[in-house]
Amino acid sequence: RENVHFLETPELVVAYAINGEAVGDSWKHIIVVLNANREAYTLPLDAEYETAVYDQKISAEASLGAHSGSLVIPAESAAILYR
Repeated sequence: RENVHFLETPELVVAYAINGEAVGDSWKHIIVVLNANREAYTLPLDAEYETAVYDQKISAEASLGAHSGSLVIPAESAAILYR
């Protein structure tokens, strides 16, 4: 629990960050976003993150792409980012 904290988001969006470094994970910082809105949500990013899950695409072996600055999470979808 001490390595997970929820991010401030609008209604119908849940986002949390996980400190993977604290438990020896190769993904040092992880962000999980669940967007239940019928509109896209723009997630501000404090650094460059690789994408493991985005909308309906999942890649456990390779990044789906890198993002910095912000990332638009489509309506009714999810994203998992790591660095």
